[in-house]
Amino acid sequence: MTRVVIIGSSGHHGYALDGARAVEDASIVGGAPGGPDEDTAYPAEKRGEEFGGAAFPDHASMLSEAEPDIAVVCPHFHRTAEVIQECLAAGVHVFSEKPLALNMEDLELVRKAHSDRDLQLAAMHPYRYNGEYAAAHAAVADGAVGEVVLI
Repeated sequence: MTRVVIIGSSGHHGYALDGARAVEDASIVGGAPGGPDEDTAYPAEKRGEEFGGAAFPDHASMLSEAEPDIAVVCPHFHRTAEVIQECLAAGVHVFSEKPLALNMEDLELVRKAHSDRDLQLAAMHPYRYNGEYAAAHAAVADGAVGEVVLI
């Protein structure tokens, strides 16, 4: 069983929740706020009730107690790089809201934390598979819209 935790409730955390629910051998085992500046009631209590996972007061205790395989990282953006590094240091794979960092220095710290470990780190790109984006991609690939010069 793949054990999944949710850290924070910003951005596309629902996208990750839906994906985890769709995988037969995945179980959402916990939820926690992404930092002291987040409302703890929504991610810890409401999400805990919604998916059956335990509600934790903070992500640090959840990482040690829930023993997750994968952390879905969706804190407020200014905390994302720090939370990613903490997850990787705990030996947990990361599926994160973007941006992974707000500046190049923090991105380098994330890169280093990831490169030192045999763990997966991925950023969410939820619109990539939406029908309208697939149709636009097909239209460009088929030459129906001419040459793309700027996106």
